[in-house]
Amino acid sequence: MGQAQAIRNGEFTSAELCKAAQLRIEEGNPALNAVTWLAEEPPAPANETGTLAGVPWLLKASLEYPGWPFTSCSRSRMHAVGRKAWPFTQACLDAGLVPIGFTGMPEFGLLTTGEPLATGPVHNPAAPGRSAGGSSSGAAAAVAAGFAPLAHASDAAGSIRIPAANCGVIGLKPSRGGNLRARAPHLIDDVLCSDMLIARSMRDIAASYDIVAAGGGETATRSLRGLRVGFALTGLDGRQAAPAVVEKLRAAARDLEQAGAVIEEVAIPGDHAAMIRAFKAIWMQEGGELTDLITAANPSVAPDELLEPWTLGLAKARETLDAGETANAFRQLALSEFASAEFFARYDVLLSPVAQEPPIALGRHAPDRAFAELWEDFWPFVNFTPHANIAGLPSITLPFWGGAEDGPVGVMMTMKAGADCALIALSRELEGR
Repeated sequence: MGQAQAIRNGEFTSAELCKAAQLRIEEGNPALNAVTWLAEEPPAPANETGTLAGVPWLLKASLEYPGWPFTSCSRSRMHAVGRKAWPFTQACLDAGLVPIGFTGMPEFGLLTTGEPLATGPVHNPAAPGRSAGGSSSGAAAAVAAGFAPLAHASDAAGSIRIPAANCGVIGLKPSRGGNLRARAPHLIDDVLCSDMLIARSMRDIAASYDIVAAGGGETATRSLRGLRVGFALTGLDGRQAAPAVVEKLRAAARDLEQAGAVIEEVAIPGDHAAMIRAFKAIWMQEGGELTDLITAANPSVAPDELLEPWTLGLAKARETLDAGETANAFRQLALSEFASAEFFARYDVLLSPVAQEPPIALGRHAPDRAFAELWEDFWPFVNFTPHANIAGLPSITLPFWGGAEDGPVGVMMTMKAGADCALIALSRELEGR
């Protein structure tokens, strides 16, 4: 917002700000590897009067942009080129945002760390040697490093919120259907995934949401005084978050209580075991579907030259699924919505950790780790975020309570479906305290 105002005031031009961002990336990216591709000549802003007109932004490598690389950080797509700007991207362009390049991510967004074999690991600027999270790894790292004020991110199981938490920035996952379409229709993607822009301030988050929101959500806001907060420290697998994470959550709960909120310890709503089963089945299906498509398109190339061991392992694991597991996965979408509606009839907000732990060491969730070991270590880490995806809820990670020895620790607030604006308003109030 400050950069856009400076442009309107005549202090800088958009071209100067974009060049400054490019220079920062060229200087800092060799150490972080957050940006995988940088445009030599960014386009001129399509709008010069909008709230964010002229401001540079970065795109996740899975977001299609005409004429630019469209890789999803997979070796199978290193020569793919985007053909279309979907409504999400077009809205950003129409608002005057200027795309300057792409950020790194795990192959097809299937891991909680950005360490793709195609482009190499994304490093966390706030925690050297540790993961920036995933799948919007480079987006969070780039914003945290000051490469650009805004970066596109997407979230199907925590992929906005986990990297934002790991890097100490702000990540909002809108409600199901709460943002404009960002990609081609896909059943699993459409029911689980939301897109937004990661930022460092709630002012920028609010302005970004105004651009990409699909509209039609609830506009009422809530004050902290009298706010009914359900406080959950135990994840879907029944385990409590690590002590360093719990410490930050308790600090947030105390601050909310001092501001007049009513705090009550609760469990995340819904059938936890069934939700975990659902997500495991969905992840296997997604890896298997991608493997089928890519191997069919490249019959003369060995699959392991195109796809990572993690993706191929998911495809192999899919063979163990039966019709009952697939049916449960889609049944949980409705059942989780019902459970959440019942929960939010009693509470205004669900307060919980973002991830089970602070940022993990690079390599621990690397895609070439033995699949069986990674499978067992992956799911406990994704212990809190998937609930909002399967129930279609707006959810935000906030860095206001600081970090731990191993890096930043986010605090997550989740509200009922459609309450995106209320969640933004509450977060802005917390930021100002």
